[in-house]
Amino acid sequence: PYSSAGLLTGVLTYGSKHGPWQYLQAPIDQPAVAAKNLLTTRAEGVIIKTATDELADAAAALGRPVVMMVHGPKRPGLGRVMIDNGAVARLALGHLLDRGCRHLAFLDAGSWWSVERRETFEAEAG
Repeated sequence: PYSSAGLLTGVLTYGSKHGPWQYLQAPIDQPAVAAKNLLTTRAEGVIIKTATDELADAAAALGRPVVMMVHGPKRPGLGRVMIDNGAVARLALGHLLDRGCRHLAFLDAGSWWSVERRETFEAEAG
Protein backbone atom coordinates (compact mmCIF):
# COMPACT_ATOMS: atom_id res chain seq x y z
CA PRO A 1 0.00 0.00 0.00
CA TYR A 2 0.92 3.64 -0.45
CA SER A 3 2.92 5.07 2.42
CA SER A 4 4.68 8.42 2.37
CA ALA A 5 7.02 7.12 5.09
CA GLY A 6 7.83 4.14 2.87
CA LEU A 7 8.52 6.40 -0.10
CA LEU A 8 10.81 8.59 1.97
CA THR A 9 12.65 5.57 3.36
CA GLY A 10 13.15 4.32 -0.19
CA VAL A 11 14.54 7.66 -1.34
CA LEU A 12 16.93 7.84 1.64
CA THR A 13 18.11 4.26 1.07
CA TYR A 14 18.68 4.84 -2.64
CA GLY A 15 20.46 8.13 -1.95
CA SER A 16 22.80 6.51 0.58
CA LYS A 17 23.83 3.90 -2.00
CA HIS A 18 24.06 6.17 -5.05
CA GLY A 19 24.87 9.57 -3.51
CA PRO A 20 26.17 11.93 -2.59
CA TRP A 21 22.73 13.46 -2.20
CA GLN A 22 21.81 16.62 -0.39
CA TYR A 23 18.84 16.63 1.98
CA LEU A 24 17.13 19.91 2.79
CA GLN A 25 14.60 20.31 5.54
CA ALA A 26 12.45 23.20 6.69
CA PRO A 27 9.58 23.46 9.14
CA ILE A 28 6.32 22.66 7.39
CA ASP A 29 4.83 25.92 8.64
CA GLN A 30 7.64 27.93 7.00
CA PRO A 31 7.25 27.35 3.26
CA ALA A 32 9.27 30.49 2.47
CA VAL A 33 12.31 28.95 4.21
CA ALA A 34 11.89 25.72 2.27
CA ALA A 35 11.49 27.62 -1.01
CA LYS A 36 14.64 29.68 -0.32
CA ASN A 37 16.59 26.51 0.52
CA LEU A 38 15.37 24.92 -2.68
CA LEU A 39 16.29 27.90 -4.85
CA THR A 40 19.86 27.97 -3.48
CA THR A 41 20.60 24.29 -4.05
CA ARG A 42 22.83 23.20 -6.90
CA ALA A 43 21.05 19.86 -7.23
CA GLU A 44 20.50 18.56 -10.76
CA GLY A 45 17.14 17.08 -9.77
CA VAL A 46 14.80 17.47 -6.81
CA ILE A 47 12.43 15.17 -4.92
CA ILE A 48 9.95 17.00 -2.70
CA LYS A 49 8.15 15.20 0.11
CA THR A 50 5.73 17.92 1.26
CA ALA A 51 4.74 20.91 -0.79
CA THR A 52 2.84 24.13 -0.52
CA ASP A 53 1.97 26.16 -3.59
CA GLU A 54 4.95 28.40 -2.81
CA LEU A 55 7.35 25.46 -2.66
CA ALA A 56 5.93 23.88 -5.81
CA ASP A 57 6.31 27.22 -7.63
CA ALA A 58 9.93 27.47 -6.45
CA ALA A 59 10.57 23.92 -7.65
CA ALA A 60 9.07 24.68 -11.06
CA ALA A 61 11.25 27.80 -11.31
CA LEU A 62 14.42 25.72 -10.95
CA GLY A 63 14.19 24.50 -14.52
CA ARG A 64 15.43 21.08 -13.36
CA PRO A 65 13.65 17.72 -13.08
CA VAL A 66 11.35 17.69 -10.06
CA VAL A 67 9.30 14.85 -8.59
CA MET A 68 6.68 15.62 -5.96
CA MET A 69 5.82 12.87 -3.45
CA VAL A 70 2.62 14.57 -2.34
CA HIS A 71 -1.11 14.26 -2.57
CA GLY A 72 -2.50 17.02 -4.69
CA PRO A 73 -3.60 17.94 -8.15
CA LYS A 74 -1.14 17.57 -11.01
CA ARG A 75 1.07 20.60 -11.56
CA PRO A 76 2.37 21.33 -15.08
CA GLY A 77 6.06 20.53 -15.47
CA LEU A 78 6.37 18.65 -12.17
CA GLY A 79 6.32 14.89 -11.86
CA ARG A 80 4.62 13.23 -8.93
CA VAL A 81 4.55 9.87 -7.20
CA MET A 82 1.24 8.94 -5.68
CA ILE A 83 -1.76 6.65 -5.84
CA ASP A 84 -3.21 5.92 -9.28
CA ASN A 85 -6.80 6.99 -8.60
CA GLY A 86 -8.04 5.58 -11.89
CA ALA A 87 -6.65 2.16 -10.98
CA VAL A 88 -8.32 2.36 -7.55
CA ALA A 89 -11.69 3.01 -9.22
CA ARG A 90 -11.20 0.24 -11.79
CA LEU A 91 -10.30 -2.28 -9.06
CA ALA A 92 -13.30 -1.31 -6.93
CA LEU A 93 -15.64 -1.49 -9.92
CA GLY A 94 -14.24 -4.86 -10.99
CA HIS A 95 -14.71 -6.22 -7.47
CA LEU A 96 -18.37 -5.19 -7.45
CA LEU A 97 -19.06 -6.47 -10.97
CA ASP A 98 -17.35 -9.80 -10.20
CA ARG A 99 -19.82 -10.24 -7.36
CA GLY A 100 -22.80 -9.70 -9.63
CA CYS A 101 -23.59 -6.11 -8.67
CA ARG A 102 -25.13 -4.25 -11.61
CA HIS A 103 -26.85 -1.19 -10.12
CA LEU A 104 -24.01 0.88 -8.71
CA ALA A 105 -23.49 4.28 -7.18
CA PHE A 106 -20.38 6.31 -6.42
CA LEU A 107 -20.31 8.52 -3.34
CA ASP A 108 -18.02 11.44 -4.20
CA ALA A 109 -16.32 13.22 -1.28
CA GLY A 110 -15.70 16.27 -3.50
CA SER A 111 -11.93 16.24 -3.12
CA TRP A 112 -9.72 16.23 -6.22
CA TRP A 113 -8.74 12.57 -5.75
CA SER A 114 -12.37 11.52 -5.30
CA VAL A 115 -13.29 13.35 -8.49
CA GLU A 116 -10.55 11.46 -10.37
CA ARG A 117 -11.92 8.17 -9.06
CA ARG A 118 -15.53 9.11 -9.87
CA GLU A 119 -14.64 10.12 -13.44
CA THR A 120 -12.93 6.76 -14.02
CA PHE A 121 -15.82 4.91 -12.38
CA GLU A 122 -18.35 6.65 -14.64
CA ALA A 123 -16.28 6.06 -17.77
CA GLU A 124 -15.70 2.37 -17.00
CA ALA A 125 -19.20 1.59 -15.72
CA GLY A 126 -20.83 3.18 -18.73
